[in-house]
Amino acid sequence: MTTNEWSPDAARAGYLDALTGVLTLARSLDADEWTLPTDLHAWNVFDNVAHVVAVEDELAGRPVPSSITDWSEFPHVETPYQQYTEVGVNSRRGKAPQELLDELEGLIPERERQLVSTPAEPTAEMRGPAGMVGPVMRVMGTRTLDIWSHEQDVRRATGRPTRMIGPAASASQQRMVQALPQVLAMQSEAPAGTTVRWQIQGHEPAEVVVGVDDDGKGVELDTRDAQAVLSLDREALQILFCGRREPVTLLIDIDGDREIAELASSAFPVTP
Repeated sequence: MTTNEWSPDAARAGYLDALTGVLTLARSLDADEWTLPTDLHAWNVFDNVAHVVAVEDELAGRPVPSSITDWSEFPHVETPYQQYTEVGVNSRRGKAPQELLDELEGLIPERERQLVSTPAEPTAEMRGPAGMVGPVMRVMGTRTLDIWSHEQDVRRATGRPTRMIGPAASASQQRMVQALPQVLAMQSEAPAGTTVRWQIQGHEPAEVVVGVDDDGKGVELDTRDAQAVLSLDREALQILFCGRREPVTLLIDIDGDREIAELASSAFPVTP
């Protein structure tokens, strides 16, 4: 999605659809499903929902809980941002699932009122998680993707069908596709001149050709020609993009230079 395609109304719709999707799913969980493991190492179903609640609580204006003092008890936490996300989750461990549901139910109308003032200009600054500030188009897209992805984590963990259609799913795909040039250049260590075509199949198919320019920057190219072509559906893209599973476990069709294709698909995860 380009800045010319930015719509604050669509962004709000995607964001709120992601939040209500988590709430609706969480309401349907049986007592024993809250402790099931998910694709996120060391996080169970409860932890995924708690993470969504914790970040939205912060964005609503409330202070982040006190930091954990002994990180040796959390060996899966390796980066400062992971510490940030773990604090919010850990502060809610020990609560009953219904308490978490009540908190999320109260947050959604509050966040909806706040999002009414979403800037119309896509490059306007907006505060995101952990106090980070960035263009509203990127901040809202990334947040929608995160919330929607955790819903899918819970769905896969509990054996429910994933939700690949709707405003949140559409906004999340747009955010992932938008980030692919930067992923190729910054995380794959692909050399200048590398070109890859991503083909997203299924509902709302999309295609983007990305490359690395002479300055080492990721760019979107106005051509269909590429050294490697990777074809996959929306769910496979989400799993790959968020680093939930290894690329070899996903259904990805590859044409062209296999080495470049494997380099491109190994550049993830993007989300912490």
